[in-house]
Amino acid sequence: FMSLLAEYMTAVRSHTAALPPGQEKAEIEAWLAFATTHLQRLTETASAPKLPTPPKPGAADLEPFLRGWSPYGPHSY
Repeated sequence: FMSLLAEYMTAVRSHTAALPPGQEKAEIEAWLAFATTHLQRLTETASAPKLPTPPKPGAADLEPFLRGWSPYGPHSY
């Protein structure tokens, strides 16, 4: 997605360069400034560090929450 947005912005920039000065060119340049900032934020978010995958809980991890019950199931008699 980000590469497509960057390509589109490049195409818009090249088209805008050929436009005569005026309101249309100013509006497009304002949008390009917004889009550039937006793309930078997206890029920063995509490259942010990821949280590690938590380990699967084992029996010892569950014991404090079972109030004396066995994490292995009911006792056999």
